[in-house]
Amino acid sequence: MFRFYLLAITLLLAISFTSNTARAVPAELLINPGFETGDTSGWSSVGGDLSIAPVSNTGDWGAQLVSDGQDTVAKMWQDVPVEPFATYQLLGWININDANLSHARFRIQWLDADGEFLGFAESRLLENGHVEPGTYTISSTTDPAYPPPVAPSNALTARILSLAWGV
Repeated sequence: MFRFYLLAITLLLAISFTSNTARAVPAELLINPGFETGDTSGWSSVGGDLSIAPVSNTGDWGAQLVSDGQDTVAKMWQDVPVEPFATYQLLGWININDANLSHARFRIQWLDADGEFLGFAESRLLENGHVEPGTYTISSTTDPAYPPPVAPSNALTARILSLAWGV
């Protein structure tokens, strides 16, 4: 059994997903991005039990995803509406507290009106031997390996995922 802590990125061990389209200030698109409601409302999970934990980078709460021991990948996600061709930013904070966990990352999956997969963008991979807590981003303005993701022409939904798995 492994534990995967996720907290707000705007706050810390949490996630923030914003749109930069025609706005002076990016708008937060996630429901309960920092888990500061004290629960996991707005989020779904598979392959693990999703709960609230008093562990965070900032704020009072974070999400804790504990593997169910059955699936090889524990996931938590939230679907949000997007605009085609819009640029988005995903920021998140990950803290792993189990030596058996070897990988973690954030992912945006683009979906069309029928929920069909169109493509994805990912954060850098947190790997074994490099397990310090930290901010992981999809949308770096300074790192060309992680350019700001742009929704495909027929994307209407983004599935924002946090993934964790062992070897």
